[in-house]
Amino acid sequence: MLRNEQWIIGGIFAAYLLWGNDELDGVGKITDSTYIRPRSRVDTDFRNISYPTVKTYHPDRIQPTNAKHWKKYSLSSNSAVQFFKLYSLEFGNWVTQNERLNYLYGITESLKNMARVIPSMQNHKIGFNKRLTIAVGARGTGGPAVAFYQGTPLYLINLTRHNGPGALGHEWGHALDQYLAHRYLNNSSAFVSSGSVSDSIRKRINKDILDSGHPIEKLFEQLFAIILWKEKEVPTEYHLFLLYSDSKYLNRRVEIFARVMEGYFRFKFKLQGIRDYMTITRTRERDEPPPHLIRKAIPIINKILSYATS
Repeated sequence: MLRNEQWIIGGIFAAYLLWGNDELDGVGKITDSTYIRPRSRVDTDFRNISYPTVKTYHPDRIQPTNAKHWKKYSLSSNSAVQFFKLYSLEFGNWVTQNERLNYLYGITESLKNMARVIPSMQNHKIGFNKRLTIAVGARGTGGPAVAFYQGTPLYLINLTRHNGPGALGHEWGHALDQYLAHRYLNNSSAFVSSGSVSDSIRKRINKDILDSGHPIEKLFEQLFAIILWKEKEVPTEYHLFLLYSDSKYLNRRVEIFARVMEGYFRFKFKLQGIRDYMTITRTRERDEPPPHLIRKAIPIINKILSYATS
């Protein structure tokens, strides 16, 4: 049987087992276990497109056959799930073996980079206590989005097969937002950033929250105050950009927070000399808050993140 046929049959069987649980909506592990041969097509593609290298992450490393030259690496999605305490990693049936390997290594190295730059974050906490699922080309039928987030009982990030790289940090920001609401506000379907539906595009800072809200809600309000307001009644340039964009999507607080997390990772990666184009895009997009606002907000963002690391 050809390897691709094995994958298709295995994917169908995994779906059969999992779709019986409506609550989890078919989310589950589709495993992939192999190794990268030095100078192989996978190895060459991985390096040429500037994805993070895998030299520093090797839970299942195979001993090199010749230490003076190239080394072989082995990593399965099961290993990554256990290492980061994810719920699952899954791949769509039409994602090729070469793409699976590139994504598997890119995602695992990116998760490690994200944990590295977040104060006190450990690798095993980046998966939000086995609630984070990452899917590649496994959900939806294509479209303009490079990735999307589904706030099911799990926190599901879907990266599209061809355009997913660069979106992981943004979507992880959504998962963080929901995880904090679930853990500290006892609301598994909400986001701390947006609060109620009526607040989803609110720009004004809520003084009642600042005075008597939960500490995590106060921090989010303080963050939006920095990103959106220079001072009382004076909006930042970024705030004005959002207003002039006339896009309800861009103006949603939940999306602003996710883009703040993009900027946070970009700022932190630059400080530490990390090149990671699975987590962030190569260049800053206009809808991402400018560096000077991110720099000003770093202390507040770190405090928010401390609630996820405790």
